[in-house]
Amino acid sequence: GRRRSLTIDDIAFITAILRHRPTIYLDELRYELHSRRGVFVSLQTLLRTFQRLHINRKCISAYALERNEDQRAIYMNNIAEVAPDPEMLMFGDEAAKDERTLIRRHGRSRIGTRCVNPFFL
Repeated sequence: GRRRSLTIDDIAFITAILRHRPTIYLDELRYELHSRRGVFVSLQTLLRTFQRLHINRKCISAYALERNEDQRAIYMNNIAEVAPDPEMLMFGDEAAKDERTLIRRHGRSRIGTRCVNPFFL
């Protein structure tokens, strides 16, 4: 059959970019490939490559970088001592605002994994 447009090194470059910038748009990824690797491919080639790599488009999950599971567990144990009945508690939602998530609501990651925006503070 026909030779593929992207080499193994190009595909490694794509996966590295997606790991660090899961919300990158296809045209931005195509520009990065062209400017850094000298490879020009169509959007359809990128989509087929994602399909072969089992990468799809999904909604972004944002999480706080400062979140600490150990401190969270200690807090929950302390609360359990103060209020043994969960009905006694009322929680406010942890509102999150990040300018990037307002613009980019979708990203790409491997099938079966979440697309997480690790830059959320």
